[in-house]
Amino acid sequence: MSPRYAYETGSRGGEILYLRWSYRQGKPLMIPGKITKSREPRIIAITPEIQAILDRREQAKVPGCDLIFQGHPIRDYRKCWHSA
Repeated sequence: MSPRYAYETGSRGGEILYLRWSYRQGKPLMIPGKITKSREPRIIAITPEIQAILDRREQAKVPGCDLIFQGHPIRDYRKCWHSA
């Protein structure tokens, strides 16, 4: 998970863990309500900072995996969060 992405978007960790490339429809990220805390869909505009993060994640993309931040869902991210 990217602490910088969380800072830039205000997204919660549980939402970030399940972000998929398929949620990107055109320029914004269309986050479905099923993964948000409020169960309401969200739209995240792509700023230059977020675009840079997504570009780095695309370079590290695992073939056949639709998740943006890992090749598999992360269960616990606290250790990397504290390290950052």
